[in-house]
Amino acid sequence: MKISIYKSYDDLPLFLNAETVAKVLGVSISSAYELLHEPGFPVVRVGSRMVVPKKVRCLGVRPGGKRCARLKLPVMKPYVSRRRFSLPNEIWTWKLRPPAFAVLAYLQYRCCRKFGGAVTMEKLAEQTRMSAGMAKASVDALTKKGLLTTDLLPLLPGTEGRNFFSLPDEVFHPGLGHSALTVYAYLLYCEDRRSHQCHPSYNTISAATGLAVNTVMKHINKLAERQYIAVERTSYIDHNGMKWNGNNLYTILPIRQAADAFYQRQLAELELAVAQQRARRKAEGPGSAFIPAGKGQGA
Repeated sequence: MKISIYKSYDDLPLFLNAETVAKVLGVSISSAYELLHEPGFPVVRVGSRMVVPKKVRCLGVRPGGKRCARLKLPVMKPYVSRRRFSLPNEIWTWKLRPPAFAVLAYLQYRCCRKFGGAVTMEKLAEQTRMSAGMAKASVDALTKKGLLTTDLLPLLPGTEGRNFFSLPDEVFHPGLGHSALTVYAYLLYCEDRRSHQCHPSYNTISAATGLAVNTVMKHINKLAERQYIAVERTSYIDHNGMKWNGNNLYTILPIRQAADAFYQRQLAELELAVAQQRARRKAEGPGSAFIPAGKGQGA
């Protein structure tokens, strides 16, 4: 039997095709296709394609709960609360641009997890949601500052004592983007670790991350919409009795909530694509045409 090349649940894509299933299980591609065609196996069909949602986590188990003797899969259930990596507090004094911050954070994550092999610029760009050119420019800037080796290993000061903050590993999986990731990281830096709350102003976040205030506001809304944080508006009354808007109160939500929300969005998009394909095929009958929603239709 072949050996599975996947050792971690986090290495898997959100949806697995037959080729990926074969690599996960360490079997031939024909065996993977056979498994995907078994009645009751949890596949999602997109046209002629069949994919398996990552969250199902039942590869290697036959329908009905019986494990296949020939398909053995290593346990890859993630323990989110234990999967975090540290960054030094002083990183905010280095005035890194968001792309450089995201690149450094990702390389620190890889270093903490002891991933083998060299990371390519394409992989770096994909994980941090930027172009390969931007990734290379960020690497060059970090190397010039003495924060990276030529082998792309981070050179960060120690994180002993209380002079560090931590990010969850999952922050790189849902495609957050380098600017939103930097804003999220700053909120984690400011967070009270007992209440999981903080209340920096937009101007403070802007100064720390190098983003414009309007951009900060946009990414705060994005983080709230994707369930990374909860935002509560506050107000105060001054000594003259006038009521003013205060800083937002941010509550850092469990990363599992954001990861689950991202998965549900991806699944909903996939189901929508399937429904549109079915509607298109149905509309392609004699004398009819398919008009996508929102195009050529009145209110």
